[in-house]
Amino acid sequence: MDIALGIGIVLVLVFGAASARKEYSKLTAEEKEKFKGELRNPLGLLFAILMPMGSLLVFISIPFQSVILKMIAFGLIGTGLIIEGAELSKHTSKGMLMVVIGASTVLITGFFATKSFW
Repeated sequence: MDIALGIGIVLVLVFGAASARKEYSKLTAEEKEKFKGELRNPLGLLFAILMPMGSLLVFISIPFQSVILKMIAFGLIGTGLIIEGAELSKHTSKGMLMVVIGASTVLITGFFATKSFW
């Protein structure tokens, strides 16, 4: 089981890196420069990676049957939704929906973590 999990994690990372490289090669020179400028601001990158990192933690926590990892994962996903939604709400009304979904995700995760429902 541990070997299969390790192989799965490595495959996810390899496919993710290959996909990112493929998408980067499709960009024009102007878009590549804009992308490099965005990478110079690591705080924006950190916020953008919260949701994928939380999703990966959810899938990792399933074979381990770890409730703590799931709580951390849903907290990351909710926080990512709130931040991305706030950023998106400057441009479109969908952002507020993402903020509400993210806030409710964090709230429900907090209730389950403290067992406030029971």
